[in-house]
Amino acid sequence: MRFAFLLMIPFLLPSCDAVPADPEHTLMRVKESGQLRIGIVEGSGSGPTEDFVKTIEDKTGASAAIRRGEAEHLLKKLEDGELDLVIGSFAQKSPWKRHVWLSKALDGSEPAATRPVLRAAARNGENRWIMTIAESVIQP
Repeated sequence: MRFAFLLMIPFLLPSCDAVPADPEHTLMRVKESGQLRIGIVEGSGSGPTEDFVKTIEDKTGASAAIRRGEAEHLLKKLEDGELDLVIGSFAQKSPWKRHVWLSKALDGSEPAATRPVLRAAARNGENRWIMTIAESVIQP
């Protein structure tokens, strides 16, 4: 029994490297291409948004290509993989929560789940990318 387990180890170890996974390789693509495709929802303000974009640029070594627009349009582009990140005012209980990952409030506050606040949104399942974003949000 012990011998069989030892034989399995070389096959089990490579799978450890893939956690957390990025099925669409967002973080790798951003770092390798040097381009970060960000959508900013109209009316999101500039100060905290610009600060957060700068933080993500510094963390990834990529330059942001900004596209501004309406939330629904940008979130659809995010879901389709045409954007890497969307920044805008979203409630934690947004209907988009089923389709995209939403960060904590970018200012570090903890508002009611139904109150829209400035957040970052990323494609669901892109866990390495999501971890990079989550680590960049101000901690209270």
